Amino acid sequence: MRRKAGARSVILVLVAAILLSGCARESSVAKTPGESEFREADRRILHLEGKATMGNCPLAEQLAADFGKSVTELRNQAIEKGHDHRLSLSKGQMLVFCQLTATHCAFLVHVPELRRFTGEAKQVMTAICWSSAQEVLQSRQIKPDRLAVGMKGVMLYESILVGHAVGDPSADETGIEERTDRTDSLFPFFVGAPPTASAVMAAPQEKPVAAAAPAPQTAPGPRRPPVAEVPGRPLEGVLLAEFWAPSATPPAKGGNYNWTHPELRRLQVYSGDLVRHEFGDLAVLTIYNDAHEPIFVSFSAPRKLTADEIEAAKRVASAQDTRWPAAAFIEADGTKLTLLPRPLRPRR
Repeated sequence: MRRKAGARSVILVLVAAILLSGCARESSVAKTPGESEFREADRRILHLEGKATMGNCPLAEQLAADFGKSVTELRNQAIEKGHDHRLSLSKGQMLVFCQLTATHCAFLVHVPELRRFTGEAKQVMTAICWSSAQEVLQSRQIKPDRLAVGMKGVMLYESILVGHAVGDPSADETGIEERTDRTDSLFPFFVGAPPTASAVMAAPQEKPVAAAAPAPQTAPGPRRPPVAEVPGRPLEGVLLAEFWAPSATPPAKGGNYNWTHPELRRLQVYSGDLVRHEFGDLAVLTIYNDAHEPIFVSFSAPRKLTADEIEAAKRVASAQDTRWPAAAFIEADGTKLTLLPRPLRPRR
């Protein structure tokens, strides 16, 4: 009996010694700058603890709230809701933390049920998160030197995008410079103090209505029958050009993808999974799958969409018998219209 008790005592002493030596080694190793701050922010979006959107300063909290609202709306439009959220750590809500310094901005977002998403749905969510981050910063006229968006499920980060804020809505770029799943790429964003108190918290600005640019006087390009079939309806022509396969071979990721339609004012760089362009004051976001097929199109304007614009979009989508056999139309507050060939489903 005494021998067994003595053996147990020795084992406990050894275990304690191992634990203490491990703690000593851990404390002696210097952490990378920003790592501790990132770990704490990551912990705060693990499960819902009061507020779903958080930040390291009042302005960052506002940005997180704007970002969470935008991502939630687009997620609900583009991807079908999955199971009951009663057992979900996030209670079915997007949990967002925004880290803002004088030069850097990072959004961390916990997407409910992300592990159940198909690969295509994850691509869409990644594009939605990056686009929302850019729009939120643009609306408040904030342009940090560096921007990052980390999208995760319960434990692991599915995707991390690192780049810069575009700032100018007319710039022909998405701002994405790196795609990774390494969390250490986020550490530099958690170094430094928030902006000074003298910084102005600008209210969201409505996008100014821009006049359509005159048609360029260039030699006519190859004729596209879908556009020619709708004379006098430039918007519908652009939509047809968007839905129909282009005459040119799709570019590699990061290449330019320019339509030749004379009424098209601007088309941003194709980044591999999303394209954003403007037609007059109408902003159009299109998300593609790996086969370069449109799987999500969202129209928005700083005003209510007209009946003609909505009908034009519906006519074009309904005409795509092979590409969009089951188009769904979701109208929000009158300023947005979303077209889907089918709702993207999380894995069951």
